[in-house]
Amino acid sequence: MHIRIGLHLYVRHPQQWLQRYHTSRFRTVELALVSGKIDVTLTMNPDLVLINTGFPGTFGFNDSIGLGDITAGSFSSTHYSGSANNGGTDTNANDLHFGGFGYFDDAAATTGPHAGSSDAISTLTFVLSRTGSNTFSSIQQLIETPTGGGDCRGCF
Repeated sequence: MHIRIGLHLYVRHPQQWLQRYHTSRFRTVELALVSGKIDVTLTMNPDLVLINTGFPGTFGFNDSIGLGDITAGSFSSTHYSGSANNGGTDTNANDLHFGGFGYFDDAAATTGPHAGSSDAISTLTFVLSRTGSNTFSSIQQLIETPTGGGDCRGCF
């Protein structure tokens, strides 16, 4: 099963900060459940890149599992790596804060290129898995609205 949704990620144009990230769609996210793991493909418009901005990761998302056992790996670029989560405690005090976008349970690409880096790319793939013998049974386990306000509509 594949699902494709639009996201409002925090992104930076190589030459200037984007001021219209709240109203424009300039990327897609594709999720595919494969053998108990979820393959993620982030595709930005060619003039936009994914960067590390000081948020907990390049990409934030929520889950409905609540166990804090999701990790991100197998990144398509060696310039991106790492993941973080709230430890399964779903409160704003423990969640990962992504500024005006709200609070999220999980983050992928906790390390990545910074603004202006030639290593920043427009398309990134990675795999989400669960620790131990746990597996995903549905993509829906990753779709949950962020808490704490923010401007993320239909966020994954």
